[in-house]
Amino acid sequence: MTTVVWLKRDLRVTDHRPLIEASTGPLICLYIYEPSLIQAPDYDPCHLAYVNGCLDALARELEARGGQLLTRVGEAVDVLARLHHEHPFERILSHQETGNYLTFMRDRQVRRWARQRGVEFREFVQDGVVRGLKSRDGWAAQWDAQMRQAPSPTPARLHAVAGLGSAGIVRAGAFGLVPYDGGEMGFGHQAAVDTLEAFLTHRGERYQSEMSSPLTAETACSRMSPVIAYGVLSRRTIFQRFEERRAEVADGGFLHHVDDRRHDRDEPREFEAQRGDNRHVRRDERGCAGRAGSRRGASHWLRIGA
Repeated sequence: MTTVVWLKRDLRVTDHRPLIEASTGPLICLYIYEPSLIQAPDYDPCHLAYVNGCLDALARELEARGGQLLTRVGEAVDVLARLHHEHPFERILSHQETGNYLTFMRDRQVRRWARQRGVEFREFVQDGVVRGLKSRDGWAAQWDAQMRQAPSPTPARLHAVAGLGSAGIVRAGAFGLVPYDGGEMGFGHQAAVDTLEAFLTHRGERYQSEMSSPLTAETACSRMSPVIAYGVLSRRTIFQRFEERRAEVADGGFLHHVDDRRHDRDEPREFEAQRGDNRHVRRDERGCAGRAGSRRGASHWLRIGA
């Protein structure tokens, strides 16, 4: 049975449930450059620069395990339909994405297409957002239990479907965007781990006093927002490393200031996308975090979710 692992905001091989579920058979690791999302008002060239850098790193990680990254350009249903015609597949596995109205409607369209074609479409939860939640009661305990679960194992071997044409890394100019050099960004798994460790071991010591200043926030804050937004490390991985480090530091040290706010963005709320209001978008979709003077995702970095 051939499986498409549809990569969206989960650009990693670690703690990746769809990837481990598909690792026993032939699989296609697919990332789709969707023009409707890239050209939307809430998208910026720095987003694409970060995604491309992480895709490049992810491609090497997949190849080291026998896998292959396939990229295509187009709207999701069209791309999946063409791919199904080229190489029929029986199921699509992905993580649930908490995005904006465009991604919400796109997922509904893909689900409808898959049902019509007899293709299984299964989504796995990777953050603290609970779809269809009617009450806040019990949500915090559910969030905590999910974050404390053992991470999914990293697949040692993948079995890529060969012979499929890939678009490769698609640059900003192809979408009419002004290129962003991304010079200060680190891309991929190891860069994300290094950034997290630097914050937990020394940079974060000045977090409480320097997170709000445009002169100091760039270094005192975590710079983890793009990592969280695009799933280069899972929320669970970050949470568990945070807990380990807090246990190592007497009285929690500076980390207790972060701990009080760690899941604010996952708190139950009406999903704005269902109201059709595309103005209500996630903070980390409105601009790259980590720039000097930005509190977006830096001072709020451990609000793991959304």
